[in-house]
Amino acid sequence: MTYMCRLTAKSIGVAIALTVGLQVPVAEQQQLEPHLTVGISRLSRSDDHTIAYDNRFAPGEGFYFEFVVHNTGNAVSEETRLRVYRAHEVKGLLRRIAAYTIGPLRPDPRPPWVTAPLPFYQEVTLGQNLSSSGFYWYVACVHRTERFFFSCTADDLEEDLVRIQVGLPDLVARFKESSITVRSGATFTTELIIANEGVGRIRPARVTKWHDDTPIREVQLLRSVQIESSPDGAHRVFENYTATRPRTWELRKCVYTDQAEVTDRNNCATMRITVTGRNGTTTFTDDPIQPGTTTIRAVHFRELRERIAALRAQAGLPAIRWTDPMLTPGVTPVRAVHIVELRAALDAVYDAKRRRRPHYTDRALASATTVIKADHLTELRAATVALE
Repeated sequence: MTYMCRLTAKSIGVAIALTVGLQVPVAEQQQLEPHLTVGISRLSRSDDHTIAYDNRFAPGEGFYFEFVVHNTGNAVSEETRLRVYRAHEVKGLLRRIAAYTIGPLRPDPRPPWVTAPLPFYQEVTLGQNLSSSGFYWYVACVHRTERFFFSCTADDLEEDLVRIQVGLPDLVARFKESSITVRSGATFTTELIIANEGVGRIRPARVTKWHDDTPIREVQLLRSVQIESSPDGAHRVFENYTATRPRTWELRKCVYTDQAEVTDRNNCATMRITVTGRNGTTTFTDDPIQPGTTTIRAVHFRELRERIAALRAQAGLPAIRWTDPMLTPGVTPVRAVHIVELRAALDAVYDAKRRRRPHYTDRALASATTVIKADHLTELRAATVALE
């Protein structure tokens, strides 16, 4: 058996009407309510409006927050209140410090059923100037006016807390390399790094330089130099040197400021510089030998013998048979023949290289009457280094 249904124009219209009647408007299918979020779009310094990436400030330094309240829901929000809370040292003890009225905000993006020309966000600026050092926590909360109270605690908003550190700056000076070894005649560059490991910004005024314990000169830094309390905020001072005679000495530089800082105990840096001979030989013991102060020792002669013997070998000269080949400290007496042999052995190297022989004090040394002087050893050292 076959069943057939005959539709007339009238019945089609009813069917269409029933079908359309079952559809719910889009606006009624969704739960329409606003959803307000608040965030910090900028944390800046008041004096130059630069962004404070490290959240660190000196006492009394002004800064400000820029809060943005954003409607990410699907309905127009009512008038609300933005309240800002701050805690000092104990982040759980938040106290309200400011409140702002936030006008109605449309959803973002604008749904088709919202025709009101309303903004979907609102910005609020909060200025701060803290004189007490320590850590501060800030958080902003949105309150609806129809609610009489809304609690904003650190436990609920742990991830939304912004920490600010207020304290003094701290200049720290250090060399990129604490010690270097260079050959005589070489040019090298020192790099002094001046960093701020405290809080806020600091302006170093001058750098003083010492060679060993002797102050050399003071360098005034540019007035525009300001060092931020961040890893990328260091200032670098470069200086070129030429290594002269072989020796070991210390270069010391200290940086000073007219501002208050945590401590000035780390404002100085020291670099140890070892200058070797041209062939890489190291410095002499007790360099320089001070007349009337330095005691003549066996090591002074032993070092000269070794280095002069090396120069003779390079020049193709035979080895020397030294008087008293084993110099024993406290046992072997200093004799004029030791100086005479060193001079003769070194003069032969100068002759082989066709260079003018060095000048010596007390050219003729008498074994019984000549007193060994500091100049005798110093001249031999200089003449040896000149060939290395």
